[in-house]
Amino acid sequence: MSLAIRAKMLMIYLILCIYTCLTIGAFIWVALQSLKNNSEFITSLPWHLPQTWKWSNYTEAWRRAKMNSYFGNSIVVSVISTTLSLLVATLAAYALSRIRGVKWVGFLQQFFLVGIMLPVILAVVPLYFLWVNLHLVNTTIGLIIIYTGLMLPFSIYYLSGFFKAIPHELEEAAAVDGAPLLHSFIRIFLPMAGPGLAAVFVVNFLWAWNEFFYALVFITRSANYTVAVGLYYLDVNAEVTAQWVYLFAGMLIALLPVLILYMLLSDQITKGLTAGALKG
Repeated sequence: MSLAIRAKMLMIYLILCIYTCLTIGAFIWVALQSLKNNSEFITSLPWHLPQTWKWSNYTEAWRRAKMNSYFGNSIVVSVISTTLSLLVATLAAYALSRIRGVKWVGFLQQFFLVGIMLPVILAVVPLYFLWVNLHLVNTTIGLIIIYTGLMLPFSIYYLSGFFKAIPHELEEAAAVDGAPLLHSFIRIFLPMAGPGLAAVFVVNFLWAWNEFFYALVFITRSANYTVAVGLYYLDVNAEVTAQWVYLFAGMLIALLPVLILYMLLSDQITKGLTAGALKG
């Protein structure tokens, strides 16, 4: 390995180490603040341990700050929109990858790439007026439809690479053995594309869970707030009431689904993202 390559790798590792330390440090700082009382948070130094560990801050944030309602809304919106987008994207990507001899297929795949590149803010104004006419503003189903549509370009473009890498001979062999197309799709193609499906599911779930702008514009009723919007209003409320510890407790509560999902699917995510990079 040449000196230039070693220097480049060292720089990359150094940047990653700094980023990791900053991320872990921020997490520890938020955790410490969430276990203090408000007066201690204001008067003590940021890295001081709490004098009294206030675990009750989490129950207060869950109930009084309505994190239970925001949490439930985000779970419903994120899970349903991610599942719907993955279902539609899987079928569309499979169809695009198996069509042969048609010139416009490549153009259609690039069309989905354009959908990834366009800023999502461009659709806000016309979509809002359409949603008002359809009476979908301030509804969970309206937000689910928006999220599902916004997830589709990335999902279809990414999954089409996985299905393209699966040899056509497997499909032909299954057909020769008398297996219906649906049977071969479920038993052969879906398991082989499992890492890609897991990666797309996690990426889309994280995006839906953290999405703020569309949820803020299309949801104005507090009973329908998602976690991201709920944390924003907790921050606004903390500036008036000085109840900062509830905000930090709410932030840690919001992290739980993301951490659990990553721990359950970490191996599949790594395989899916690595394979997707190689196939791309």
